[in-house]
Amino acid sequence: MEHKKGKIGVWGLLVIGFFWVHGGIYGNEAMLMAAPPAYVFVMLGIVPFVYSLPIALIVAELSTAFPEDGGYVVWVRDACGHAVGSHHAYWVWIIYVVDASIYPVLVSSYVDTMVPMGATNRGLLSVGIVLAVTAINLLGTDIMVKFNTVLAILSLLPTLVFTVYGLPELQPAKVMAYEGEVDWSLLVSWILWLYCGFFSLGTLAGELEQPRRTLLISLAILFPTVLVLNTLPIAVALSLDDRPEHYSAGYFNVLAGRLAGSWLDWSFQLGANVCLVGLYNAAVLTA
Repeated sequence: MEHKKGKIGVWGLLVIGFFWVHGGIYGNEAMLMAAPPAYVFVMLGIVPFVYSLPIALIVAELSTAFPEDGGYVVWVRDACGHAVGSHHAYWVWIIYVVDASIYPVLVSSYVDTMVPMGATNRGLLSVGIVLAVTAINLLGTDIMVKFNTVLAILSLLPTLVFTVYGLPELQPAKVMAYEGEVDWSLLVSWILWLYCGFFSLGTLAGELEQPRRTLLISLAILFPTVLVLNTLPIAVALSLDDRPEHYSAGYFNVLAGRLAGSWLDWSFQLGANVCLVGLYNAAVLTA
């Protein structure tokens, strides 16, 4: 999506990139059902360095060499010509249009579980989210960065509170348990998906203030932050309950409520909805 030009600094890229590379632990329960904890943590530790870090460094180099909006779409066009570049751009656009369409519907469905409101109101809420995010992006870069800052704080805060509350409960023996069956296809595909967002950081290269400096500093902050956020909260969760069959969608909310009370359960539900709005905005920016 095009919006008014501006200059995005380190903070702006951090709060925008947060939803490209992480967003929150919400929905990652399925990963814990795929394998015993030790396998999950080994994969969470290896994949970023052999998969995400090379991608992040390639993005930094190419975004500096080609400081244009579009990222990998521009790179493919310049490397392979306009015919291949146009074909690639079309399919990328299709992918993100389909991807983006999911999030407003999910938000309205989740809100409906908290406050029942019927099919018509769910539809109106979905349309309202689309219109609001579109308007914010059209208002300009400064407004969009402020919007993403609010989303990132509200999405991340429940996870941070959960982690801090749960650190005294940490049990390394449960976290490193290795007995049990491994669903390699689910585990590998899930973790690759979890760490694949770094390639999107080049999408706004044309709007970055000092692209080289902004990208390198942002990557130096985002990469270790994502490693911690993808491991420490999950270690806390497994310390509270290490039975993989319990980890259906939304079980982190249950553990949060068990750990600190219903207020943290509700905070997780709010954070999950905010995260979905942030992911929708990220998909719109990429498209």
